[in-house]
Amino acid sequence: MFNKFDEFNHLLNIEKFIEDFLNRIDEIMVLRNFSRAELAKRMKCTETYISKIMRREKPLTAETMADMAFYLDLDLEIVIKEKNNVREN
Repeated sequence: MFNKFDEFNHLLNIEKFIEDFLNRIDEIMVLRNFSRAELAKRMKCTETYISKIMRREKPLTAETMADMAFYLDLDLEIVIKEKNNVREN
């Protein structure tokens, strides 16, 4: 059974995952001089929608992550690995 500390860490991991993804997308867009307007055009959505995702005002779905990577010509890869402190059940 998970305790409050485990639940907090779970939520923290989710936030870190999303933040890391969005930060990396932003870095790449800046390096490529690629605007949110251009990404929105390619994704067939509004620039406002992209901005709200980037500001975390809209939920980031796996589909949106895949779309962003595709339209920025990126490979999207998820690495799942054991923690250093593996919990015994």
